[in-house]
Amino acid sequence: MALQINNPKYGNVFVVADTFEELRSVASTKIQDGYSAIVAGDTAPADGFGGLLVWNTTSTVPDNGETVIAPADGQSGRWLKIAVGRTGPAGAPGPASLVPGPQGPQGVAGTITPEANDAKIAAQNAAINSASSASTSTTASDRANTSANQAAGFAGAAQAAAANAIYPDTTTALAAVTTEGAPFLVQGAANTNIYATLYRRVSGAAVSQNLTIPSLAALTDLKNNFTFQALKGITAGGNLPGGLPTGNGGWLIAPAANTVVVATNGDVTRKGVKYVVKVAPGTGVAFQFAHDHNVDIGQYIYGGVIVTKANGAAYPVKSGTTEYITVGNVPSNGGAQQGFPLSDATALIKVEDISANTRRYVLGGQLTTVGGPLNFSFVYVQNTTATEIQVSGFALAASPSKASDIDYTDYDPTKTGTLTNRVVAVEATVASIDTTAKNFVEPIPAGGDLPNGAPKYNGTWLVAPGPTDIVAVNDTALKSIGVKFEQHVASGDGSYFRIALPTGKYVANGDYVMGSVLVRKKTTDSWASLIGDFFTVSTIPTDNGTQQGISTVNNATRSFVDITANIRRYKITAQLTQLSSPLGYVILFPHAFAFEVWVSGFAFGTSNSPITDLVIPDFDFARGAEFDTRITTIESVVSTATPQPNPQLLVPSSLPVVQGQSMTLYRSRMTELGLGTAYKFAAIGRGSKLEEVKWDDGKQLPVDGSRLSGAGYVVATNASGTFRRPITFRSCPAFKTGNPGYKLLTIGDSLSQQGQTSILEAKLVAAGVAVTMLGTFKDTGGSWGETRASWAALTYTNARTAVNADGSGGISPVASASEYLSRATPYGTPNDDYGPRWSSNPFIRPATGNDPIANVFNGYIFDFASYLSRFNVALPDSVDINLYMNDFLRGFTVAETMKSIDIMVRSIRAVSPTINISFGCFGHQTEASQVGILAFTKAILTTYGGREAERFYVLPLWQVVDPELGYAFTATAGANAYGVEQVSVSDSIHPPRSGASHAQWAQLRFAHHMNLIA
Repeated sequence: MALQINNPKYGNVFVVADTFEELRSVASTKIQDGYSAIVAGDTAPADGFGGLLVWNTTSTVPDNGETVIAPADGQSGRWLKIAVGRTGPAGAPGPASLVPGPQGPQGVAGTITPEANDAKIAAQNAAINSASSASTSTTASDRANTSANQAAGFAGAAQAAAANAIYPDTTTALAAVTTEGAPFLVQGAANTNIYATLYRRVSGAAVSQNLTIPSLAALTDLKNNFTFQALKGITAGGNLPGGLPTGNGGWLIAPAANTVVVATNGDVTRKGVKYVVKVAPGTGVAFQFAHDHNVDIGQYIYGGVIVTKANGAAYPVKSGTTEYITVGNVPSNGGAQQGFPLSDATALIKVEDISANTRRYVLGGQLTTVGGPLNFSFVYVQNTTATEIQVSGFALAASPSKASDIDYTDYDPTKTGTLTNRVVAVEATVASIDTTAKNFVEPIPAGGDLPNGAPKYNGTWLVAPGPTDIVAVNDTALKSIGVKFEQHVASGDGSYFRIALPTGKYVANGDYVMGSVLVRKKTTDSWASLIGDFFTVSTIPTDNGTQQGISTVNNATRSFVDITANIRRYKITAQLTQLSSPLGYVILFPHAFAFEVWVSGFAFGTSNSPITDLVIPDFDFARGAEFDTRITTIESVVSTATPQPNPQLLVPSSLPVVQGQSMTLYRSRMTELGLGTAYKFAAIGRGSKLEEVKWDDGKQLPVDGSRLSGAGYVVATNASGTFRRPITFRSCPAFKTGNPGYKLLTIGDSLSQQGQTSILEAKLVAAGVAVTMLGTFKDTGGSWGETRASWAALTYTNARTAVNADGSGGISPVASASEYLSRATPYGTPNDDYGPRWSSNPFIRPATGNDPIANVFNGYIFDFASYLSRFNVALPDSVDINLYMNDFLRGFTVAETMKSIDIMVRSIRAVSPTINISFGCFGHQTEASQVGILAFTKAILTTYGGREAERFYVLPLWQVVDPELGYAFTATAGANAYGVEQVSVSDSIHPPRSGASHAQWAQLRFAHHMNLIA
């Protein structure tokens, strides 16, 4: 029996476990007073020591292994046994066994070589052999392995849930999940206590992982329990600069001669890799990492590597007993080792397909059988194919808790390939700046890191440095921010760096300017010795007439940011008021220092408003200029584009994104052409400065939250031209600290009723938000709201008093609030969209003579203030209005619907002008109906689009669900001789309840609300 964790909303027993060890693995943060557990035994089911236990939150009684069980996380709270069996009298001794116990498995024999007296070779052989040897057969190790396998199962289920990898059967799953070792969930049969079962893809087959999930709520709880981190790896030179490891890295099995070569494959170079190792068929390499802290049993270890194969060839796999990739280790005491081979599905943490021929693997898990603290660990790759492969990007990290990845800095120690990390690092240095009115300006590309000592782009030397003054940077902090060369400046001397304005850039009196420079001193010197105007900027007008000196004597503002104790970035800013003509160029002049210094990172920027600082490329100018060139290229793609094609691009003026998370838009829903859309699309934002335009290569446009933020475009192109839609990518972190409170009311129909709102609530809670879902009517997943099947906008305003054209399905006002609230809700019956409260409208009240007659329908008026007061509903921070589908289906006109929407919006805003209001427009599966409902969608876009400053937001829910595969299918004929059935869409309006489509809708709403929450 696999460990089951139930949500207590669905039963009184929280945990059903085989052993006490399993029970200890349940996190205390998920247990509440009174929860019960049924345990089958102590070390094995039916061993006589199990029983029924209850949770006591405040207990700290020591774990005695029988009547008191403590959680493994070390927190307060104990499981206390309430049904205890007593041991009976001892029986007579039985006869002695004549059959010996089974022999434990024999380990793999070590290789005896002529060089066995060489300690290093012997250590290599021992490490590789032990990594693939059988585990020990002791009971303690078996129990530890069982716990580790269960933890891996939980992690796999959480990973599958996060990726929406939930399928109706294994055949469908294997068709969708193509990555070797990837986890996925298969839905359980109807009317059973199994919501889903965990599988992994192994050699093209679905292999059960012996883990069942009893309910969606339990899966959500499990996913919340396994929020993984991306670890920072050991600095080891995994990108092999110059072919040689650095830092804590070294070769355990070195590459063959002349096989370390400069990387030319863009698949790996864009990850920061500079060198790759060619590995011939039948050979292997191993890269070792020395641990910089104690790593022992209970901790987790992860290793990563990038493998590039030949075009058309297959990736290596395990061949016989020969592993393809193994993460191994060697204890300091020479004791037992523990390997994590790729063939073990539980050891596979992540597979990232960088391209069709390049793949990145991350393997690892919990140390449970090693013989002592580790001396070093290693990543071993053996080429089991008949063609050459290339390996690179070796990475390794250890952690006291589970992880989902290793940060790319692990194999890019100079961080030249991890620009996002550098942005974060620099932004951290200016975190104390007042952000209420900040103006960060991108500097003019000038080559400020002095590549090879020579400025480029718009920079040049006014006075060239001496022949020995330009030196390569050795300082780690400077390297980490991209600086490669610096200029030595003797005491009392200066540096003269000229930056010209690019063609077409106009700067004159009234504009603001800022100059910046990096200064490094010796440890023995003091910053306090720097006095006077040691950093100034000369501004030279185009007519060479009256200049303006930017200096503290001339009322400029100078400040600094400490990079380290010996490195400062000085910046100086002022408004231009004295120039005789527009600005032509400037001279950055750090000079008259009281001691020798080294300067670099010259930067200059302009703005028509006061400047807070210069953005990240300010002192990374070779790259900054390259990025500038790239963004210029990108902008040239859209600079001559028509703002809107005909047919129109149906994209809102803003899209919410979550950092590190991706969202998919479907091409056929981005214009009025539907499946006939011939455009290719691209999303361009701030992060696009770091890479080329990425056009979608199929029916999906990924919106990548890790690279898109701020102003950007959605661009469309086809044979007739290129078109752009200016857009703002509203970006936010994936987790909120401080557990902020947030109140949300959803007003909708069956598309919000059938589980979507519950998925949204679970995602917000998992992201650290103390969300309160408001309303008087629960959705089928148990979340509060006002999501009523068959209702239209006209139903909510009482413009229609029945949901059906023949008058059936009547809706009435609420006569008594107390009587209405005493009625049951649909909670607990997942297929019931209605229930006793469905037919009553809590938003309307009898109209009076003071009410606008145009807003009164059938004697009643929509009154949001009355609704909050009568039913004791808290004031919401946000209201989501997700309607329009039933308005279209009932044949209401766009004008009628928009009038009801306007009445609702005005009533909500009359209560509070700060309430955020979003409009979620759904799509229809069929093309003909989609064209019809787009008339409503376009009315919402033209009425409320582009009004984010007024707290109105349009969410393109119609674009995030696949119109071809996002809906339920049913067989229309029996299977043919080959087992193939003809199918058709069984419901073109409603996707499967609480399924992948609802999760995609919830992801867009999640991104929206995370951006609104402070």
